[in-house]
Amino acid sequence: MDDSYYMRMKFHIVGNCMSIAGFTILLYDQLLTFSDEVEYIWCPRGGPSKDKLFNKMGIILFLINRYFHPLAVTVDMRFCLLSSLRICSRFSWFEGVTYEVSIIIAGLVMILRVYALHGKSTMVAIVAGAVWCLQIGTYMFFLSGGEALSQQGISGGCSFIFRISLGMLDILAIVGTLIFDSTILLLVIFRPGTFKTLVQRLRGKPSASGYVEMDVTPMDVTHKSILQEGVIYYCVIFGINLSLTIMIATATPGIRNVLQFTSEIITATMISRITLHLRKVSYKPRPIAAVPLSFIGKTDGHGLP
Repeated sequence: MDDSYYMRMKFHIVGNCMSIAGFTILLYDQLLTFSDEVEYIWCPRGGPSKDKLFNKMGIILFLINRYFHPLAVTVDMRFCLLSSLRICSRFSWFEGVTYEVSIIIAGLVMILRVYALHGKSTMVAIVAGAVWCLQIGTYMFFLSGGEALSQQGISGGCSFIFRISLGMLDILAIVGTLIFDSTILLLVIFRPGTFKTLVQRLRGKPSASGYVEMDVTPMDVTHKSILQEGVIYYCVIFGINLSLTIMIATATPGIRNVLQFTSEIITATMISRITLHLRKVSYKPRPIAAVPLSFIGKTDGHGLP
């Protein structure tokens, strides 16, 4: 047997191992968080959200993200073992479309979060939506020219790659995702008026320990959770997408897109996690924070610095 056969088998095994690993991560996470899903999604006992339409949109996106990907992964693992070039050519598009669905859902979820974080600002929704459309449009453009790896090439199995003739331009398909993630992070971190709004709520009588009690509203808890989750989401997803971009630019075509499947699974898992966690903290009782009197003394009569 020639070297090309062993190379095909090597890449084929790598792709299958990545599929199995991704499916294991997805299934394990769903088993771990199933009790939270039942409590906060299927059987919620009221909640802080007063916008029923906004709340339903979040639930619908969560359920699509939650149950679409296990089915897609099952189909992917079934057809990635096929050796027929005719069937593989049709199926390879399915692999690219599932990734497209994952970034569409993730993008909509993050847009809803920053929209709520900025007090339902129309301008924020327009900016985030424009970058999201750019991301989706860019990937769809490259997806339309995607193809299956030739069985006579250096890779075996059934894998999707962007058009080889495009060369380094392939990375633009993922660069849009990196730009969108960075935009969401900036919108999450740089929210105007956060500190001033917090200080304006400094009210109450000093305690014996020299502290004043500050009533922390459910919105404060929600905003803090969105900020923390936004940073964590960005670090994880940006890291995996950056690795995918580097592999598309430098790796052999046989394994060039192997991290795309991993990125899809990690994105779906992170979206499920942060959605459940946000609903969990939103249902908790309001905490009471203590602020030193020395800090209050530095403010004017209206509680402002």
